[in-house]
Amino acid sequence: MTLHALFRARAEESPEAEAVIFGQKRISYGALASEVDRVARGLHAHGVLEGDRVLGLAGNTPDVIALYLAVGKLGAVYVPVSSGFREREGRFVLRNAEPKLAVVEAALLGEFLSWTDGRGPDLVVLGADNARRRELPAGAARFEEIGLGVADVPAAPVSEEAGLLLCYTSGTTSTPKPVLHSQRSEVYNARTYSTAWDLGPGDRGIVSLPLAWVYGLSTTTAALLVSGGTVVLLDRFHPADVLDAIEEHAATAMWGTMSMYTKLLEVIKERGKADLGSLRVVANGGEPCPPPLVRNFEEHTGITLLGTYATSEARPIVLVRPGDEKAPEGSVGQLVPGAEIRLEGPDGGEVEIGEPGHALLRCPGLMTAYYGEPELTADRITPDGWLKTGDILRRDSAGHYFVVGRESDLIIRSGVNIAPAEVEFALMSHPEIAEAAVVGIPDQRSGEAVLAFVVAERGALPGEDEIRHFLAEQVAAYKVPQRFVFVDDLPRTERGKLDRIALRTRGEDLSPQG
Repeated sequence: MTLHALFRARAEESPEAEAVIFGQKRISYGALASEVDRVARGLHAHGVLEGDRVLGLAGNTPDVIALYLAVGKLGAVYVPVSSGFREREGRFVLRNAEPKLAVVEAALLGEFLSWTDGRGPDLVVLGADNARRRELPAGAARFEEIGLGVADVPAAPVSEEAGLLLCYTSGTTSTPKPVLHSQRSEVYNARTYSTAWDLGPGDRGIVSLPLAWVYGLSTTTAALLVSGGTVVLLDRFHPADVLDAIEEHAATAMWGTMSMYTKLLEVIKERGKADLGSLRVVANGGEPCPPPLVRNFEEHTGITLLGTYATSEARPIVLVRPGDEKAPEGSVGQLVPGAEIRLEGPDGGEVEIGEPGHALLRCPGLMTAYYGEPELTADRITPDGWLKTGDILRRDSAGHYFVVGRESDLIIRSGVNIAPAEVEFALMSHPEIAEAAVVGIPDQRSGEAVLAFVVAERGALPGEDEIRHFLAEQVAAYKVPQRFVFVDDLPRTERGKLDRIALRTRGEDLSPQG
């Protein structure tokens, strides 16, 4: 079974059902299937064969969905690239993936060409047809024209272990990590999420996450399409647009990060009201979710945010299911069928219930490898198939998991480990603090000092002594930051995650007090 075959089965079962809504466009399953066939014919005519890599550099558009499914139909590998990537990252992707062909949105063509030095892969330009009929580079084809008048191409009879998705995820390495997923992995991903969230025909899910991110492409879009639901696709996340789309389409599901829901709440407060009653599944993942922020959103909206935990390399792993009222505050959920977690202590043995440990993951959605990086693959995947994540989790006696933080984020002060998330959550429980981020910076006396960046609630500016006194009642004295820096906002990566590297860089220029 392949992801394309699952989608095709839905299209044949309900060809008139809506597959994608994008602005004023309403695309049925039958129409999307026909578009997938056209694109597959066009890619094949350009020489794309089983196992070849096809790069996609574009924003959110239904064409990207058709491209992904068409690449899968041919047994090739889709390589989504973030529109935020710049020359250094882009050149690495081209060297690593060695794509046979690149499909590039016209608005991003200049950036892409700067990666190639004129020696790039065959080029297809998406969205080039406009009033001025944009000039294309020599030899480039128009996405809207490929496959027209070409004989149909049958679906490739690939194995479940054949590659399907090659995505690039940031981390502690100097270049993006190339994560290769198989047909088996993507099918498991789509089916398991669809079942866990009880998605089906009639569901309309808001997808404002980038389709270049597995959270937007696989976790959400693919799960909706294999279940017969409708993808309500937005070109980007804007809280006002999301609220309008929820109300206009009576959306039943949406997915986001905590920072997205925080911005959504700000607009809801500005408007004074929002009709969110149609929502049944509101998943919250992709970054740490401080309980005070979750609680604030839920109290103002009456909506329960469903925690989830996975990685780009292994997914899904745990999640909170709709209607699971037994999930304790801060939990990211319980294991999904087929997934395993092992929590190890410093000695390599499993930790006791309730104790934090390094999370090792294993599931059918585990990546095949870091593509072209055998040493990195061997370092991160054990011989018996466990992925070493670098994440610190803990588990309660009922099997609920909680994210403590990242090993690389741990602050070691006078030989004692401090998890930034614990201090951040305590800070954000202060009524006058909207957001907080804690990092370690070099300190001659203690090895590392604890530095807190604080975003105050509007109109509020708590004093440092007040904050220290507040924290002293919640965390051990050695965890209380020595220095506080008040900022208007926190730096984030293009995917909305907290940019701790930028904060550490800024923090190293500051001398901690005390």
